[in-house]
Amino acid sequence: RLQYLLLVYKNGGWRYSGDIPSGLLELLQQRKKSGDLKCVTLGSQGQWFLEAKNGRMWWGGLASSTLNKIREVKDSLKFLDFGTYDADEGEDLFIARYS
Repeated sequence: RLQYLLLVYKNGGWRYSGDIPSGLLELLQQRKKSGDLKCVTLGSQGQWFLEAKNGRMWWGGLASSTLNKIREVKDSLKFLDFGTYDADEGEDLFIARYS
């Protein structure tokens, strides 16, 4: 089980503790301390979603079947959150808000 914490502050800054997923850590390091983050959601199996204040979004750590479903609505995606990973189905349980 992964144990980590990532906080996004009102001013768009962030701080983390623990072993956050590598793809997310690389993105945060690449963006440096841009100060424009709006929200982050983290799943229990390394899934993650990140949104900047300008509306740009990134996600990772997802099963390929989940990625296919998200690609169908990515142009109207507004928010993404995660439940548990369904090993029998090989996909993530997730909640997506889109318009």
